Amino acid sequence: MKAFAAALLLSFLALPLLSQTAGQTTDPRLWPEEQRAFLEGPGLLLEADQRAAFIALDEAGRTAFIQRFLDQEKDLREGVRRRSLLAAREFLSPQDARAQLLFLEGPPRDKTVIDCGAAFRPMEIWTYGQPPAARSLILYQASPGDPFRLWLPIDSKQALYTDREIARTISERAQSAAYRRVLELASCQPNVAGVLFFHLLDEPSLVGWQSGVRYVDGSPKTSLAAVHAAAGDAAAGRLDVHCGS
Repeated sequence: MKAFAAALLLSFLALPLLSQTAGQTTDPRLWPEEQRAFLEGPGLLLEADQRAAFIALDEAGRTAFIQRFLDQEKDLREGVRRRSLLAAREFLSPQDARAQLLFLEGPPRDKTVIDCGAAFRPMEIWTYGQPPAARSLILYQASPGDPFRLWLPIDSKQALYTDREIARTISERAQSAAYRRVLELASCQPNVAGVLFFHLLDEPSLVGWQSGVRYVDGSPKTSLAAVHAAAGDAAAGRLDVHCGS
């Protein structure tokens, strides 16, 4: 349907943009219910410039836009109705990304609900398609009562974690200083053959250990380079430390 909507762009933009009137508003919350429902449902098929053109119309222009959109292709109106029912059956808000996915893509092949409130925000992983072309989408709830949103890399992985910790945390700078001090103390003990840092990677749950020099996904912390350098200095006997008698 999205390709069809794009093909209709020129014809829709040919609709005259009626001049602003005293009763005209570009705030969808003040529109008639039918027009709000279109923007939150079939309107998901519109490209950004199409949506802008639709919103800029007055009430009569929007009504004409909607009629032309739904009548241009056979069975489109019925298809829109059926997809809208999918979200309605789940009692989802139109602003919820899960409702929007149901409308655009239909039900997922697989849905995994992440129920680990101690570590993660409410989260669902929806998978569409079959391997090797399968694609998974992460949807999460940023705050209680908010609609679910689609996670994007620009949000960072931290957006998926809760803000709760089970122990007092320290900075990565303090971590690297503490680990260097451990190596200094160990170098003064002739019977110590090595030092084990627990862990290399953080544990995924906040009720576990986040003592690694890498995050749970393997990306480095700022402490990694300093700890690596300190370990190299210890192995080469270059630590500037004076052991007591």
